[in-house]
Amino acid sequence: MAAPSLIINREMPVRLDESGIDPFGVLEAASESIIVTSADLEQPGPTIVYVNLAFERMTGWTAAQVVGKSARILQ
Repeated sequence: MAAPSLIINREMPVRLDESGIDPFGVLEAASESIIVTSADLEQPGPTIVYVNLAFERMTGWTAAQVVGKSARILQ
């Protein structure tokens, strides 16, 4: 089964409700590293579906390099 992928266009705001808050903008603006994975615990383990810019700065890996890979690369 192929790992799900989440493609985020960092140039286009996304609005999920009438609050006017861009949820991906909130994730991208966070100074802390954020990684979102699938919930699958079977081998090879949860796969990475999203990382924010702080993750990229902290690890040196780009989202393109880690999305779809096992989160166990961080161990």
